[in-house]
Amino acid sequence: MLNLYRYPRAREPGGESMFGLIGNFGPWELGFILVIVLIIFGPGKLPQLGDSVGKALNNFRKAREEDDEKSIED
Repeated sequence: MLNLYRYPRAREPGGESMFGLIGNFGPWELGFILVIVLIIFGPGKLPQLGDSVGKALNNFRKAREEDDEKSIED
């Protein structure tokens, strides 16, 4: 079992968050993730997956901008 208490806390001087282990993605890590996605979804569904992820990000961005505009008006 992973002991999360042995990692320094984010607020401590010189400490990093426990999510610092996930932080840096280089080209090898991104390539590995792409290979896993290709194995799971297959090359035929990859364009559909990209479209749906892109639409979701656009909707999220629009909702965030609308929320920012509402907070400025209030």
